[in-house]
Amino acid sequence: MKKNIFFAVLLSSVFMLGCIPKIDIKETSRSQEADDYIEKGKMSFALGDYDSSLKSFRKALEINQALDNQPGIAIAYNNLGSALLALCKIEESEIAFQKSLEINRKLKLSEEIITNLNNLGRLYTQKTDYEKAIDIYTESLLISKKQKKKEQTAIIYNNLGLCQLNQNKLEEARKFFNNASYINRNEANRQGFAVNLLNLGNISQKEKNYENALDYYNQALNIHKQLEDSHKIAIDLNIIGSLFEEMKRYQESLDYYQRAYDINEKLAAKDRMKVDLQNIIRVANILNKKELVQSSQEILKSLE
Repeated sequence: MKKNIFFAVLLSSVFMLGCIPKIDIKETSRSQEADDYIEKGKMSFALGDYDSSLKSFRKALEINQALDNQPGIAIAYNNLGSALLALCKIEESEIAFQKSLEINRKLKLSEEIITNLNNLGRLYTQKTDYEKAIDIYTESLLISKKQKKKEQTAIIYNNLGLCQLNQNKLEEARKFFNNASYINRNEANRQGFAVNLLNLGNISQKEKNYENALDYYNQALNIHKQLEDSHKIAIDLNIIGSLFEEMKRYQESLDYYQRAYDINEKLAAKDRMKVDLQNIIRVANILNKKELVQSSQEILKSLE
């Protein structure tokens, strides 16, 4: 069976949020409806239901276009681009991000411009066009530093690290992740710090320094438990499961995959449940746990 491990999305600055200008009662009501679709889309995205997320963001876009709400249109296009990117619809995603960026440049919204550039950087990273991604992140970094946006600066350092990591330039990647973690630690940004820890753990895992990787992953898991972030806890458990599987510590790997599944089942995150079940079936086969393989296959079939 093909190995299909769900790894964390370690790129940040995906979504835009914004207050919609209030003009009259009727328009305010429709603006609130657009906001509600944005929130609904974010929730679907967090559960890995990208198709539903896409539909919600498109609804928000339609409403904001009908109101000629330019900031709202930019927000919707940006979020639409993120959903399209998650669905690997690269060209459509790029068009959406560029449309959002064009509006935000006209409105001179520096923080939103940084978000657009970061998302375009994610897109070019996914396309393995690392040179273009680095150029985009460098532009974003200059704006972020000028505006003294420390959290955004940390995000950009993190994403630059990912460009290097994807090219197997581990030392360069480590420097960027350390820069990001230094800022996030000093700013008490625990979510961002946890992302950096996961990426540093990823480097250690690539270097076969498994105990060091496990330490980083456990630190991130503890942070997400303190924050009571169930989605991230499930991701962390899956990552640790994949590490144990690589170490051939299969029983421990299975335990972590099952814990991830239990959380995703509670969250009704069906797409992630499928990945968890695939991981469970693969490792259970190695351990010759035939009943677990059969029951997991039946559940997986019911989710198709």
